[in-house]
Amino acid sequence: MRHGEILQHEGLPDIKGRVNATEPYFGNLRTAKATDTFISDGKTSSYTPSFTYHGFRYVLVSGFAGLTAADIELQHFASAVPLKVSTAFPSSPTIAAIQRLALGAQRSNMMTVLTDCDQRDERLGWMGDADLSADTILTNYDAKAFLAADMQSMQDETDADGSLSDVVPNVRFGGRPGDPSWTAALPQLAFTISKYCGDLAPAKAAWPKLVLHMSHYATLAKASKSKWPPTKYGDWVPAPFPAGKQANAVKPSRPYTSAFAYVKVTQMMVELGTKLGEDVSAYKTLLTTLEAQFKADFYHAGNNTFDTGIETGFSLGLALGQSLHNTTDAKAFANFLSVVKAKKMHETTGIIGGKFFYSTLAAGGQAETALTVLEKTDYPSYGYMFANKQEPATENMWELMDANSEGTGMNR
Repeated sequence: MRHGEILQHEGLPDIKGRVNATEPYFGNLRTAKATDTFISDGKTSSYTPSFTYHGFRYVLVSGFAGLTAADIELQHFASAVPLKVSTAFPSSPTIAAIQRLALGAQRSNMMTVLTDCDQRDERLGWMGDADLSADTILTNYDAKAFLAADMQSMQDETDADGSLSDVVPNVRFGGRPGDPSWTAALPQLAFTISKYCGDLAPAKAAWPKLVLHMSHYATLAKASKSKWPPTKYGDWVPAPFPAGKQANAVKPSRPYTSAFAYVKVTQMMVELGTKLGEDVSAYKTLLTTLEAQFKADFYHAGNNTFDTGIETGFSLGLALGQSLHNTTDAKAFANFLSVVKAKKMHETTGIIGGKFFYSTLAAGGQAETALTVLEKTDYPSYGYMFANKQEPATENMWELMDANSEGTGMNR
């Protein structure tokens, strides 16, 4: 029994010219076998795999004559985290479909810790996933206890120098120290639990490790020529043009995303520490310094742009101003809108810029523009995931916006 999440189709470069549209595609599983072998004793009437699970939509069964689809039952399981949102979905069919995919992706990846894609040879607690999804998970699910437990795993993984790994628990992939946008997961979870659940207990328990991790950020920045913590991954997997050519994707400069993470985490430390009754005077001073440094390094007053002028540059730069001072740079925001319109009302960010893309537009008075972008169903868009004809998403969101054009690697 070989498990896969998509069927073979034209456009996958590694099976070009030999497509069998009735069989699953296994190239994106990388080294994962996703295979169960069962030798029947002639008496056993059912089989369920033990000590493993598979992320899949299709299973290719061989060596069993007369088997039909009715003989196979899918068991969809995850950590016991109750759904919190109403079963009533938005009136927009596109946004309703996106929400269903989001719920499925979140549920599939709550497996003791917040994991990444459940179909290939990882299924690990990548910290970037936790950092970027904490807000929406706590909106959709009653996940306080689950995220607090994940926070404890992160504290356990914090080294004596305050460093954290990209993956928690730290196995196989990633490394230490992790990308600052990934290791921001620890303060992010403490902050979001406080924000959405009104519970400061996890933040209080984690405060010593949060302080230690902040000292590690400072150490990284001091050792770097840029005076910012170095970047490993940056704005992960923005939409490439043409689709299927991830190497052509345009990313912000280094260390833009790490600089943003450092400022954002410092802001969270000020807010959390104030609520906890901690002395945050040093963090307030640091925040003022970092904000000025960020503006000096990345805001170009001559043409009112952030970083290289791509969507992620504006999304993150404007988000900092809105969250720190409740203000929006009118000229820079106007340029942001111009860039979005130049992309024919599509989001082309990676995951870091994408988290703040829609909220930045809405906070600047352009909620309708944000909705217009969200309603798109052509490439690149979230709607494209289920509206395309090659292999539409039915249960989960993709990792790559152009996943149906990508071959071996991160197809989903």
